[in-house]
Amino acid sequence: MENANKFREKIHRGEVSLGTTITFVDSTVTEALCSLLDFVWIDMEHNALSLETVQAHLMATKGSNTTSLVRVPWNDPVLIKPVLDIGADGVIVPLWHRAAALKLVGSVYAGAEHLATVAALADCALMVMLTRKFSATQTTFNAGEHYQPMGIELAGLKLGIMGFGASELELARRALPFRRKISAIDNRDIGSEEARNFDLQFAGKPADIDSVIAEAEDVSLLSLPKRTTSLIGVVST
Repeated sequence: MENANKFREKIHRGEVSLGTTITFVDSTVTEALCSLLDFVWIDMEHNALSLETVQAHLMATKGSNTTSLVRVPWNDPVLIKPVLDIGADGVIVPLWHRAAALKLVGSVYAGAEHLATVAALADCALMVMLTRKFSATQTTFNAGEHYQPMGIELAGLKLGIMGFGASELELARRALPFRRKISAIDNRDIGSEEARNFDLQFAGKPADIDSVIAEAEDVSLLSLPKRTTSLIGVVST
């Protein structure tokens, strides 16, 4: 997992990561690409790659600094677990509805910390999709009209995060590379060091909800634990 940690840290620093999708059988090509790339994305959803072939690609990344990601065919733990067992650094789960996906992937990645990460990734993906008008984007992409990298439209847009617990912290961490302007609301005092670490533009209390929502292009409520739920419906005075 050392490569995965380095890859994650690079993303957290807001640096560009270079990678490619693997759709072919020959793992020697993957091995040659590893000297150039930060990650490879091995696609099992739209290709007839067997688990044995995927394992060969994963083995080709060993001894390099390249992170190996595998897109599984479906959001099913039965399909996810074998991929992790053969050494993938991470999985990409397609076609999920957020609540069902959290339940399924959470059963593979047991523990609150991992579930918080899954929730944050789901919300980041949703923000990108909404901003890009996903249906229109799919049409232009299929027509061969390729424009700027996905996610660049989020730069400079204001993100309001209601509550600042584990899931919300992970969301803020993953929003940084998109250069979002983040404001967070919580019942507790958000410390100055924490605000610096996540480059918060504003850290407030429930009384500030109205102003944050009014200015934000996106507002995240995530999983709404009791502590966060208590923020909803607060009337500013």
